[in-house]
Amino acid sequence: MYIVVYRRNIGMQVGEDISEEASYMIGTIERIKNDLLMKCNNLNEKVISESLPKIIDSNIYHFNEELMNLYIGLNIGFSEDEMRNNIDDIIKIPILKKIKRKLFIDSLAIQITNDYYIESFLNNEIDINKIEKEYINELRKNKSSNQLNMTEDLDITIIIDKLRRFVDEKIKKNIAENIMLVQATTNSLNNFERELQIALNNLIDECDNNYMKYLLEDLKDEKCDTKDKSDVEKKEIERWDENMYNEITDSVQENNDIKIVNKFEKYDDMTLFNKVILSLNTKEEKLSRKEKEINNKKEEVDKRLESANKSIEFNIERENKLTQKKLELNSKEVEINSKLSEAEVIFLNIKPLLKGLNSINSFKDEGGNR
Repeated sequence: MYIVVYRRNIGMQVGEDISEEASYMIGTIERIKNDLLMKCNNLNEKVISESLPKIIDSNIYHFNEELMNLYIGLNIGFSEDEMRNNIDDIIKIPILKKIKRKLFIDSLAIQITNDYYIESFLNNEIDINKIEKEYINELRKNKSSNQLNMTEDLDITIIIDKLRRFVDEKIKKNIAENIMLVQATTNSLNNFERELQIALNNLIDECDNNYMKYLLEDLKDEKCDTKDKSDVEKKEIERWDENMYNEITDSVQENNDIKIVNKFEKYDDMTLFNKVILSLNTKEEKLSRKEKEINNKKEEVDKRLESANKSIEFNIERENKLTQKKLELNSKEVEINSKLSEAEVIFLNIKPLLKGLNSINSFKDEGGNR
């Protein structure tokens, strides 16, 4: 995308400003795009590593505390820590994976939205106020367009259903006779699902607002820099006008007999025309080379992005396998602990029998001696 800016300059060759301005604009656009992409990626990583685990842990803690308060004085088969660990194992990892996948899928929509507004703003097609009004809606529209042919929503109903089954199988059977307590448990679980869902929705909305905030900051900074450069350029043009006026005034004599010689008069029209064409071709060739370099860099970035996407998908698949193995190991551990407990019970039962046999043997030996 090119912007043509006309300037006044002494001895300027035709086509020079167009190439310089186009190159400068392309460089500015790419610089802002890359800077904004880095900021958004850093935000997503911070959300995955810090904000999201805090939200999940906080909601699990309050839910577990509410359940334990309901079961005071009752034996439900779990301590408070055991209950919290069970809830954590059931929902935390699936929710983390779900949000991580959503942020990855939405990243392309974020990039498309940001690129559109950066180019439109720097080409003076829109202003800051319009971006503030339209950005969020445009971003959500791009998110729903399924750019990567992959989908992921924020609905955690399926994940919470696993927790419901756990509560039904492990807890409600111990309190089945108390209808009010069963209903209170169901209500507590429903409140937990609703509050956690709201927290996740707010987290994504906050991310969207931060994406817009980063975009506006970069564009405002660029606008200030452009304004400063324009002021300097304007002063240079005014200084040139003043110097040119003084030179012309000094060259004019009172008798007007001295003739101002134009430095181009020594060339005929055809020579001048050829020089202009040569200058245009030279600048066009330079611009073409720069465009080719930019396209090559863009292709390289696309390849790296594709490779990164494949790596992320591979890591997600690998993480799923590791999680499955962890679950299998936990199941085996529970089975081994169960067998160990059975062995201990058998040993405890055999111990009195061995003691009795020893007593019988000692009694026989003593009787025989007497």
